Amino acid sequence: MNSLLTRASLFICCCFILVGANAKAQKKPKELIKNAFLTSIELDGLAKEWDQNQFTTDKVSGISYAFANNDSTLFLILKTANKESIAKIIHWGLSLGINAIGQKKVQESIGFPAGKAQDKRYDPVLGRTKRPSIKEEVAQLNSIELRGFTSLIDGPIALKNDFGIRASAQLNEAEELVCEYALPMKLLQIDPSKNDIFACQIKVNGLVLGANPTAVSRNIGLRGTPSGPMQTNSLLDSTNFWVLYPLASK
Repeated sequence: MNSLLTRASLFICCCFILVGANAKAQKKPKELIKNAFLTSIELDGLAKEWDQNQFTTDKVSGISYAFANNDSTLFLILKTANKESIAKIIHWGLSLGINAIGQKKVQESIGFPAGKAQDKRYDPVLGRTKRPSIKEEVAQLNSIELRGFTSLIDGPIALKNDFGIRASAQLNEAEELVCEYALPMKLLQIDPSKNDIFACQIKVNGLVLGANPTAVSRNIGLRGTPSGPMQTNSLLDSTNFWVLYPLASK
């Protein structure tokens, strides 16, 4: 009897060890995406510097993405024709969560587009707010939201800033929303001499309602995703996926 109990105990312990090891292994994204070395990019929404074979598409959000870098700057392009994702990105924003050592844990977060304020323009004829076109809404996206940087204060910064963070959003002729980024690796604490792989969480933000339904905030970056009674529509829910990128060398 004691021998049977001992074997059962060993089996249970082994199961816990295997589960724990598997959970630990899942802290890192599984697949490496293609890398590329680019001297620079022009943030124009035309994606002319990018090799189309380099793009990977996330099936849930419909976002296609590609990464590249030079010795000091990380380049990223995102594009999507998915109407639901475009609507959520314009209204609630999109955030890039960076982990310099390749783990699925956001260290710094860059929100762009950072979402837009409510449009209060009033149409005197229709007697209600006149809704702008998608292209007009994209043109109004003019701020970047920062979270978690040790050397910078959390909050919004202008598209033209002194930190070397560059970003642009355009609606191209194919009705795709194209977002391009040029980000200083030093600011992201990415050091190619110490670690040549980092992780990035690409997150389409959703509407977050707290205990008070009138207190609405965007779900950006390091904040969690509180559950709420109204988060039942896919247009309100955030979606995210992780990318593991090996830095390219010249």
